Amino acid sequence: MESLICVVCGRSFHQGQGVTMELSGKSLEFHSKDCAYKFLRELMQQVDSDCVSGPVKRLLDNYEERRQEAAKQKQKKI
Repeated sequence: MESLICVVCGRSFHQGQGVTMELSGKSLEFHSKDCAYKFLRELMQQVDSDCVSGPVKRLLDNYEERRQEAAKQKQKKI
C-alpha cells in the first residue's frame, strides 16, 4: 500500500485514508480533515476576492436550492 505525506503537517498515512484532492493540476494529500480545512482556509484568505465571488455565489445558490428541496420533501402530504 502506498504511503502519502500530509502537505500541512508532514505526517505519513496510507492511501485510502485522509483527504486527497486535485487542485490546479497538483495532487494534495492531507492526513485529516483538520489539515485539509487549515490549508483551504489559508488558501481562501490569500486568493483575490474577485476570483472567488462568482463561484461562492453559485455554491450558495446551489445549497439554498438543496435546502428548499429537502424542506419540500419533509412537508406532510395529505
